[in-house]
Amino acid sequence: MMKLIQSMGNAAAVVGTFVCLVAGLARLGRTWSLAGVAIAALFQVGIALMVFACLAKLQELIDSQRVSGAGKQR
Repeated sequence: MMKLIQSMGNAAAVVGTFVCLVAGLARLGRTWSLAGVAIAALFQVGIALMVFACLAKLQELIDSQRVSGAGKQR
């Protein structure tokens, strides 16, 4: 399960970064829409993917600490 979360997080990070980059470059080119989708909406999708990637990485870190027993409070 952790491997799946890790893979999904990594894929979301790469795709989200790429989507934000495309949206930024399109906006610099003074384009308001790309393939019928507003640039602002495309940028928000990229941000959402990167937030998902951060949450997946956080879950991975929490699970790995739980398995290893690290971070126990006394």
